Amino acid sequence: MMAGRLGRLLLGVVVALVFLMPCFHVLGVKVNSVNLNPVVHEFEPVTLSCHYETGSTTPRIEWKKIVKDDPNFVYVDGKFMGDLLGRADISHLRNYDASVTIRNATRLDTAMYRCEVSALKDSKRLDEVEINLLVQVKPAMPRCEVPASVSTGQSVELHCQESEAFPLADYSWFKDGEKLPREPHTHKKFINSSYHIDEETGSLTFSSIQLFDSGMYHCVARNPAGQAQCLAQSMTVSDLNVGAIVTAVIVVVLLLSLCTIGVWWAHKMGYFKKKSTATRYHFSERSQQSEIYSKPKESPDEGEFRHKSSFVI
Repeated sequence: MMAGRLGRLLLGVVVALVFLMPCFHVLGVKVNSVNLNPVVHEFEPVTLSCHYETGSTTPRIEWKKIVKDDPNFVYVDGKFMGDLLGRADISHLRNYDASVTIRNATRLDTAMYRCEVSALKDSKRLDEVEINLLVQVKPAMPRCEVPASVSTGQSVELHCQESEAFPLADYSWFKDGEKLPREPHTHKKFINSSYHIDEETGSLTFSSIQLFDSGMYHCVARNPAGQAQCLAQSMTVSDLNVGAIVTAVIVVVLLLSLCTIGVWWAHKMGYFKKKSTATRYHFSERSQQSEIYSKPKESPDEGEFRHKSSFVI
C-alpha cells in the first residue's frame, strides 16, 4: 500500500518537473547553422541557414550583410531592406528557425552574412553565426583570335578571353574538335608540335609552327558554374619558300648595283654637270653684238629726203 503511494508520488514529481523545466531553462541564446559556406549558381534560390535556442518567446532577430568589413542591415524589425528587399523570405520563427531564403541570387549577393539573435531575459543575451555565400557565374562566350594564315617556322599566338565568369574561368583549346593535351609530348598525335597552353590567360602559343598544325581551332572557358566556347576558326600554315626569297633578294641587289653603276658612269661622262654662268654671259654678249652688226644703218640723207618729200607735197 505504502509502496503504491510512493510510486504515484514519484511519478507526479517527475511529471511536474517535465512541465516546469521550460520555466527554469534560462541557459542563454545559442545560434548555429547547418551550412556555413553555401554555394549556388547565379539566378538560382539559396537558403542561409540560421537556427537558435532561447528561453525567450520574443527574441530579436537581425541579419546583416558584411562587405569589406562594413555590416549593413538586410533584415531587422521583422522586415527586409537593402539588397534583399523584395527578393527574400524568412522561415517560421516559432520553430526557432531564422533562416533566410534568397529567391534569385545574383553575383552581387556574394558576401558574408551574419545572423544575430538576442534575448534580454536570457543569461546569455546575444549569439550570432556568420555564413559565407558564394554565387557562381557561368562563363560567357569567350572572344577568340586565330590567325587565318601563317608561315612555317613562325612564332604564333592564339588568344581566348572572357570577363563574366565567377570564379575566374580556366581555358582549354581544341583542334579539329579534339582537345589539345596540356603538354604536347604526352600524346603521340601532338608529340612533334611546339605549342604551350596557358590555362589562366587562355593563350595558345606555337614557338615554331609547322604544316601539321593547320586546322580548325576553338577555345572553351570553364568554371564550376558551367562552360562556354567560341566558334571554330580555320588556321592555315603555308610552307615558307626560302629559295624564292633568296632569289628575290639577289635580283633586288643586282638591280640596285646596276642603278649605282649607271649613275656613276653618267656623272663621269658629264651629263650631270651644269653650264657655268660665264659661258651663258659670253654667249649672250656675242648674240647681242651679232644683232647690232646685222641691223642695217639708216642713211641720214634718206631721212632728210623723206622729210623733203613730205614738205614738197
